[in-house]
Amino acid sequence: MVAHAHDILRERLESGGSAEEYLRGRARLADSVVIGLLHIASISSGIRYRSMVAPLAAIAAGGYGRRELAPGSDLDLLFLLPESSAGTVAPATQACIGAVVACLWDLGFVLDHAARSVQECLELARDNPTVLADLVDRRHLWGCQGLFAALDAELAARFAGPDAKCWRDAVGCALSPTRRHAPRDVYALEDEPDVKRGPGGLRDLQRALWANACASGRSLPRKPSRLVQAHRFLW
Repeated sequence: MVAHAHDILRERLESGGSAEEYLRGRARLADSVVIGLLHIASISSGIRYRSMVAPLAAIAAGGYGRRELAPGSDLDLLFLLPESSAGTVAPATQACIGAVVACLWDLGFVLDHAARSVQECLELARDNPTVLADLVDRRHLWGCQGLFAALDAELAARFAGPDAKCWRDAVGCALSPTRRHAPRDVYALEDEPDVKRGPGGLRDLQRALWANACASGRSLPRKPSRLVQAHRFLW
C-alpha cells in the first residue's frame, strides 16, 4: 500500500503536478504511517496501559518537519522522552520505539532517528549546530503534547534570551554550504550543480528565511513571491 501510494504521488507529479504538492504528499504519507505504527506499537508494548497519554512523543524535524520529504531523503524523527527516562529508557518504551523503527525500515523509509529528553536535546543542540538547525523545523506528530510544548518553550527561551545571537548564529553556520569547491571542480558543477548545498541553492534559501526568523526559533513561511518562485525553481 505504501509503495502504491508513492507511485500515485509520482504519477501526479509527472503529469504536471507541482513539486511542492509532491513533497507535501510524501510527508503526509509518512505522517500517516508513523502515526499508525505508533498507535499500534504503543498499545502492544503496554506504554499506554491504563493511560490515554503515552510517556513519549514523536517529533518530525528537518526537511520532514517542513513537510519537504524528497525521494531518498531521511525521515528525521525525534522520539521525545520524559526527563525521568534520561539515560534509562523503560523497556516498554524501548520496545515501542524499536518496533516502529523496524517497521519503517521494512516499508522502505530511510530513517535518521534519535530518542532523547528535552534537556538532552538542548545540550546536544548547544554543541552541535546541525542538530539545532534540524530542531528549527519541528513539528508534533504523535504522543504527549506536553513533552513537545516543553521543547518548544525551551528553544523559544534560548532564541529570545541573552545568548540568542549565539544560538541564531549557530543555525546560520549549520545552513552554510558544507563544501567549498576548488577551481578544478567548476566544470563538474556546471554539468551537475549541487542544488541543495551549492551557492544559491536550497540551503541558502533556508538561510535567507532564517535571517528574519521570529523569536520563537522557527523558520518563517515563504511569503515574498520571489522566495516562493526560487523555492519552486530549485525543487
